[in-house]
Parts: sequence; structure tokens; C-alpha cells
Amino acid sequence: MNRIRPTTFETVEDDPLADLAQIEPVPVRQIPASDKVRKIADEAGFTARHGKAERDVEEQAQATFDARSLRKTGRSSQLNIAIKPGTKDRFWSFAIEQGFVAGEDALLALLDSAER
Repeated sequence: MNRIRPTTFETVEDDPLADLAQIEPVPVRQIPASDKVRKIADEAGFTARHGKAERDVEEQAQATFDARSLRKTGRSSQLNIAIKPGTKDRFWSFAIEQGFVAGEDALLALLDSAER
């Protein structure tokens, strides 16, 4: 490995940067006014990227349907609530005493009794 390293300031033949006159600046792209863009988009039939507020909840749920979240029990939603540890113990004690396997079944029984 007896390769000779070139010095930093040594002149190189066929240097592409030797003649900088051939380099031209890139023109700045003009950005059109947003109201003009909105008008053109409306005429062309484009819609906004965000959904409309009046969109039905069921349509929104269908749009975000993900089959991986489904279970064979049919439960596809989750309810998370912040409770004290004692309340959680009390809930599961109630569920076990009543013979419920799933927390949803115990919750439904409590809701049914509260609605009577």
C-alpha cells in the first residue's frame, strides 16, 4: 500500500468545479395564494383532507374497520376507566360471586339492574 495521497490544495485536472460560470441558480418557485388554490380545487371537485363534521358515526366506524380487532366473542370495543384499586377488587369480587366469566357480562348485569 504505497499509494500517494494527494494534497488538499493540489490542482486536479478535469476538475468539474473549476469553471463555476456554468452553474446557474435554481429559480424560486412562486406559491399561489391559498384562496386561489381553494377556488381551483372546488371547481375541480376536490374535497378537504379531513372528514366532514356531519359524517355519521357508523360510516366513520366502517371506514376505520380493522378485522384484526375482532374476537370470536364478538367484542370489538374496549372501555377504559380510571378507578381506585379497591373499586376494581370490589367489581371483580362481584363478578366472580355472580358467576360471570367476562367483565362485560357483569357490567351488563349492573346496567340492567340500574335501569329497572
